[in-house]
Amino acid sequence: MNIKSVFLFLITTTQFSFSQNDWENELLFEQNKLRSRVPSYSFVSHADALIGDRTTSRMQSLNGNWHFNFVEKSSDRPQDFTSKDFNGASDQWKPIPVPSNWELLGYGTPIYTNIIYPFTPDIETGGKRKYSYLGPHPPQFPYIEKYRDNPVGSYYRDFTIPEDWKEQSIILHFGGVSSAFYVWVNGEKVGYSQGSRLAAEFDITDFLTKGKNRVAVQVFRWSDGS
Repeated sequence: MNIKSVFLFLITTTQFSFSQNDWENELLFEQNKLRSRVPSYSFVSHADALIGDRTTSRMQSLNGNWHFNFVEKSSDRPQDFTSKDFNGASDQWKPIPVPSNWELLGYGTPIYTNIIYPFTPDIETGGKRKYSYLGPHPPQFPYIEKYRDNPVGSYYRDFTIPEDWKEQSIILHFGGVSSAFYVWVNGEKVGYSQGSRLAAEFDITDFLTKGKNRVAVQVFRWSDGS
């Protein structure tokens, strides 16, 4: 009897963990991400490195306009946009500058707070405030979507790698993303990261092809790391 009880409990626990969202899993905060380090740049020569002008380094900026899709709920997020030949409909995908803050560009709600949690649960109060200046009940860690909607922004853009980068390791660097995100290159999942706008890097050397490449990113506004 005792053995059967334990066995059933383990099965139930395993199934629960398997279905848990990555952004609500306190045991997961990165996948295939490189170890944190001081930002550095690759130069062709020792002399160039000593000058320290990063515009002469082997670096390519992906700043600029990306294709962008925004949804208020994570359940409505697109899941077919990561392929290399995807072409988003113009009414669903708009250009957005990167870097930028999507709330300040008309997507979602800008929030500033230095006291209460910015992602408190949606609570029906019947039009009456029943809580103090500290805000409604704090989040029920690690869950976000059990208590409120979680906006998601999806991005993609194309790029090419210079010919003289052949035989080099290619690192994709994100200066800061809030709060959790996945990244794909040419339709293949590269990794996942969440954090407080810390830099995140991924080695994408084996994901690249000659000529045009595509990078796709999906950002979740809230996570257990928020």
